[in-house]
Amino acid sequence: MTIGPRGQRWFAFQLHVFGNVIRALSFLHVVLFLLCWLVAEVGSPTAAFVIIVVIVADLLVFVLTGPTPLAPLSTLVTCVVWRGRGNAAPSFPYKVIFAFYVFSLGGDLLCGKGTECMAQASFKIRMGTLALNSSLLSVFRF
Repeated sequence: MTIGPRGQRWFAFQLHVFGNVIRALSFLHVVLFLLCWLVAEVGSPTAAFVIIVVIVADLLVFVLTGPTPLAPLSTLVTCVVWRGRGNAAPSFPYKVIFAFYVFSLGGDLLCGKGTECMAQASFKIRMGTLALNSSLLSVFRF
């Protein structure tokens, strides 16, 4: 499980990714984004902040290298779907999408008010939008 789709070493910049790993990772993002929305709606912005930190850290590693063992969520997903990991697909389009996620979610983390940003309506709209986009990636991986 430490070898990339086209035989790349796990610590190298991954140019390809397994298709079903992207699908499963996107499904996990849908669950986490909806969980963030729900937690922020209930009134626990600290929990939403922690979830966002985990997502951003994982996606930052994914964008910089790929779904390597250094990315905790990507590693979990890869282990779960290893038997049916699918064909190799170019990773660049997904790295661009996930870089946008990092940029969008990074603004929430760097907000001057800390976890108060998680309680705003714009945060909930952003979580819903990112969940919708990830659900489309999960179903229609291009």
